[in-house]
Amino acid sequence: MSRGREGPIMEESLRWHYLKGKDAFERQEYDEALEHFRALVESSGGFADVWNMMGQSYHEGGEFRQAVECFEKALAINPRYADAQLNLAVAYSEIGEYDRAQQLYDRARAPEPGPGDARIPDPFVRGKIANMHAELGDIYHGIGLFPDAIAEYEKALRLRPEFPDLHTRLAQTLFDSGLKDEAVAKLISLKAGQPKYFPGRILLGVFLFSSGRPKEAVNEWQEILSLDPENQRAKMYLRLAAKTRHW
Repeated sequence: MSRGREGPIMEESLRWHYLKGKDAFERQEYDEALEHFRALVESSGGFADVWNMMGQSYHEGGEFRQAVECFEKALAINPRYADAQLNLAVAYSEIGEYDRAQQLYDRARAPEPGPGDARIPDPFVRGKIANMHAELGDIYHGIGLFPDAIAEYEKALRLRPEFPDLHTRLAQTLFDSGLKDEAVAKLISLKAGQPKYFPGRILLGVFLFSSGRPKEAVNEWQEILSLDPENQRAKMYLRLAAKTRHW
């Protein structure tokens, strides 16, 4: 009987580490995030977004070779993960692997062949259900089932369209599934409504850069810094753009 309970208990443990690690990462508590993510990957092998967040956490701590390993693992799971591609290019540059950074940059930019649900009036309940759909979308995204992830994020947005992170998660999945123009349009729309939601704008720059539109990406990151001068992500991507400036 104990073995029969082991599976669900283990799944709940992984989910707990995923959510706690992601929360710590978003709070920029990178050591705490790494504790949870390491526990998760030791048990499950990890998802692409987990390896990507681990890489960013190591990078912020100056551990660039560990960051490289994490970004490479993210791309082994999802080779079209644009954010991980650019993060890996930055990490390669940090350790002096400029040729590899340039190759990755070229690959990344190469072209690839309502106001809530009226049935649920309570906004708290809508938000809770929306988050459940989003968490399921994250799992689908992490294992590469992009159409399923898109469907879950769209369900979440029908419930709470004012949540900006839902828009960015949907945009990331659209981009990773090859729908680059739709992803960019989604983030441009989000920017128009919430111009100070910087994670969405950072991602917009990543998508523009990866789609062969580096000047627009640089303009986006520079505008972010004009509004938020300490934004480390914008600074990091601008350094990458400067190192690859042949456009």
